[in-house]
Order: sequence, then C-alpha cells, then structure tokens
Amino acid sequence: MAKKLIPAFTEAIRKDIPTIKEITVVKPTETIPLGGDNAACAILFCTSLSDRSSVNKIMDRLLRKTMQSNGQIGSPPTQLVAISTIGTERTDKMPYSMQNLLGGKLEQRRQMEEAVMATVQDRVVDPPLDFTILKFGELKDAKDTLSVMPGDVLDGTTPLDTATNVLLQAVAYQPYARNATLCAVGNIPTTSDEDERDAMWDDAFLRLDGPEVERWTMAELGHSNVYDRLCEYLNEWGTY
Repeated sequence: MAKKLIPAFTEAIRKDIPTIKEITVVKPTETIPLGGDNAACAILFCTSLSDRSSVNKIMDRLLRKTMQSNGQIGSPPTQLVAISTIGTERTDKMPYSMQNLLGGKLEQRRQMEEAVMATVQDRVVDPPLDFTILKFGELKDAKDTLSVMPGDVLDGTTPLDTATNVLLQAVAYQPYARNATLCAVGNIPTTSDEDERDAMWDDAFLRLDGPEVERWTMAELGHSNVYDRLCEYLNEWGTY
C-alpha cells in the first residue's frame, strides 16, 4: 500500500499546494528523525510496520522537541495519520477472520491504530496533537461509487485515486478528520466542477462530526415539508 500511495499522494499534494516545503519519506528500517524534522504532519503506514512496539518507538522519536541550529526549539508534528486497512475491528467476521488467520495481521494493525490514538489521548504537553486513522480496502478498481464513513464499517476495494484524495483531504482540508477514524471505498464521482467536488468532500467528512443520527436529501423530503418532517423526527427521537 505504501509503495503505491506515497508517490501518488506526494504528486497530489505538491500539485494542490505548491507552497509545501518538503515531503520526507523514511523507510521502517531507517532512523526516524527526532522531532520529525519539524514536520506538521506525520503519516504512518500500519501496513509497513510490524507491531505496536514499533509504533511506540516511532512516536517516541517523532514527538520529541529538538534544538535547532539557530538556537530555537523545533516543533514536532501536530497531526499523526495512520494508514490501515478495513476489517481491523471486525476480525470475528468474514472475510476478515480469514485474512487474520495468517499471523494475525489485522489484529496487529488494530493494535497499531490504538497505539497512535493512545499517544494522542495520553499527551499532556504542548503542542496540541491530533490523530487520524484512515482505513482503505485493497488498492484496486471498484464498481461502486465513493463512500466515506466513520469507524470500520465498509467493505470493498479502494481505487488509488480515492485513497490519495481521502488522504489529501484529511491532511490538508478537513478539520473533522482530526481525532477521527474513518474508512473509504469506491470510486470518486466524475465532475469537472471544482465547487461541486469540494462540496462533495465537505459533505463526506461532515458525517465524522457526530455520530450522524439521520440523513435526508431534499429530493426525498420536498421543499415544502422539510421543517415539519425535521420537527417530527426530532420529537420522536428525543422521546425514545
């Protein structure tokens, strides 16, 4: 996953944000730079690491404050993004139970996700720190359209273009991706309208701020009775 997604994401973020200064790729076998070399965001691939202890060691190095050559103290990353796979929270269900049989790889990835979340939740020093857990299906073509949901609830494959853009949105544009776990599968709808595309992403990530209780489209409700239907629903929901 890392071999495919890193080049695609690097190209996408440089194209979208030309002012970005540097993107550093460090292999798991290399020494992790102390303080993350002042990076604003650190992206970890659970698919490339071995276990929870390896994540803890990386976190220990990434989140250290460092002394710079100019005498100032460097700033460690403020966002940790963990790239994982769908099914890590459903190892008791098919087909993920079968995938987990060989070496318990899904359980290992779940433990790595938890290590990232625990690092953020247990942190009591500045600067502030957020996590984002992104779960993708196998990186290949999909038949269905894009779906982004909180947690680990989707099944299917994730085209490389979808994974690239979900990661780009989570890192650069969507505040609701902070301190959230989400899964994404399916193809991004084709549109040449930039505003329409931005609105699609905003709506996809909005549901992370919740949980979302109910969703209606204007076409389903009709413009005339939206308010009445909403009041009726909230009254029933509040009662029970």
